[in-house]
Amino acid sequence: EYSYDYLYAARTDFPSSVLPELFAGSSDKNKQSNNGTAEKTSRQNYFGRITYDYAQKYMAQFIMRYDGSPNFPTRKRWGFFPGISVGWRISEEAFMENLTFLDNLKIRASYGKMGNDDVPAYQYLTSYKYDNNYVIGGNDVIGLVQSGVPNPHITWESAKSTNLGFESTLWQGALAIEFDYFKTKRSNILTKRTAVIPGYTGLVLPDENIGIVENKGFELQVSHRRTLNKLRYSISGNISYAKNKVIFADEAPAAEDYQLATGRPIGSALYYDAIGIYGDDADLVKYPGLPGVRTGDIIYRDVNGDGTLNSRDKIRVDQTATPEIVYGLNFALEYGNFDCSILFQGQENAKTYLANSDLDGDQRNYLSIMNYGLGNFTEWRADGRWSQDNKAGATQPRGENTNGNNNTEPSTHWLMDAGFLRLKNVEIGYTISPKICKRIGIDNMRAYVSGNNLLLVYDHMKDLGFDPETSDFWYYPPQRTFNLGINLTF
Repeated sequence: EYSYDYLYAARTDFPSSVLPELFAGSSDKNKQSNNGTAEKTSRQNYFGRITYDYAQKYMAQFIMRYDGSPNFPTRKRWGFFPGISVGWRISEEAFMENLTFLDNLKIRASYGKMGNDDVPAYQYLTSYKYDNNYVIGGNDVIGLVQSGVPNPHITWESAKSTNLGFESTLWQGALAIEFDYFKTKRSNILTKRTAVIPGYTGLVLPDENIGIVENKGFELQVSHRRTLNKLRYSISGNISYAKNKVIFADEAPAAEDYQLATGRPIGSALYYDAIGIYGDDADLVKYPGLPGVRTGDIIYRDVNGDGTLNSRDKIRVDQTATPEIVYGLNFALEYGNFDCSILFQGQENAKTYLANSDLDGDQRNYLSIMNYGLGNFTEWRADGRWSQDNKAGATQPRGENTNGNNNTEPSTHWLMDAGFLRLKNVEIGYTISPKICKRIGIDNMRAYVSGNNLLLVYDHMKDLGFDPETSDFWYYPPQRTFNLGINLTF
């Protein structure tokens, strides 16, 4: 249960700080204020778990949640969300005894359902809010207006997840492998309809359980470790691939079928397909353009081939700022009292949009700087821009501000490959011998030096002056830092 009450009152122009009581303040109503509000809500949850283990060979677990949310009407308030997982340590079976190199092999599978109620409360009720005040009979009267269209059927969003995998160790732990395939289908997604209610109606619709999204992929981890006299080392790597797509959304009809978001990844956007720069007047005749286009502008592909360039020629690009592939590589080394660790991380199949005329003011300002020289150009933008002396070899649009619409349109020209591999962390340490520690009255002492964000091994955006891990173009990039430290145990 949650209850919140707030009450506020104030006056100004107190004649003296000696009497700080509210009544002693100004009697002028314009110098007095008060306010108050209250909230009250509650939720109820039941949890349960049953586990079974036979000889550490056959394992099963059943879990459940029974959740009640105040955001839904009484008959839709409760949701039951079960899950089950099973495992089989096949390496413990008698028929596996002759495989001496195999330490452990476990096959596992799971299925579960989870719920989401993260939406504004009371959408199932006809609600009202205070709006503009009115003068009736010389009196100031508070006005009430309906605050939305109710949906009495709103209920839990659900996500059904399936996982199949195995884990194995071989040769006395020298090699370990873990693999998982996963698939999650989110249904009853709480979202607003956009196709059936025109914008001119002014209606604010409630969330409805209409969306369906699917996400699937795999994760793989492999590690190797070994000891050679005083040398101990380990190498481990991981990679994950995940791709999602919209199965259903109440999507308004598109001008062209290839512009629909259904069947595409979440967040996929529409862009003009940039294919070059108008070098001369002959290009203006050869390629159709937007109104006001001139030499030095970006050429956009006439996708539907009708000889006219307009919004129907925008294409939907599947890759977004969320990478489909994420991977890492870790090295650890110990020799005597010395130790060292190295971490690499990277991503692939991601796109970052440098600027977009549909985005917020900062990014529009940024694109103005990029295109029209309102600030300093980046080197790649300046060297590649079209000019009277660089027509045939231009890779970037002209810089002068004579046509603000064409080059600031959302296009693939500003869509950059955000794949990278970064040397994320290196640490080298030395542990003082126990004998020395004992002499100085401590249990353990280790000195180390470490560095973070040391190097971009490769980066498709390296020459652009932007960090691939961000889409905020005024963002201060991750700093290269170095640390010296001592760990002491008494």
